[in-house]
Amino acid sequence: MLTNYKQFYKRLWYLDLPSKVKITSWRISCNFLPTFNNLHYRRLAGFANCPRCQNEAEMSEHVFRDCLITKEIWEKLHVTWPIAVANTEYGE
Repeated sequence: MLTNYKQFYKRLWYLDLPSKVKITSWRISCNFLPTFNNLHYRRLAGFANCPRCQNEAEMSEHVFRDCLITKEIWEKLHVTWPIAVANTEYGE
């Protein structure tokens, strides 16, 4: 499993992308985004739920994939998640 992570990060850093895209991708995969769930865990926010839909804890998966508001945006952009990605957590 550790080898898969190493390969992922090695490939990520060698991609021809702007640094901010690579760093953001790395932060998402490591769960280093300041989501309300992470802020609540560190006692920096009083609640962990998503401020947009209020249905679930705001984690990376929820922000980018599972939130009802996010799903509407992806749908309007005609973007669909591959089944393999839709059924996994970020960082796996």
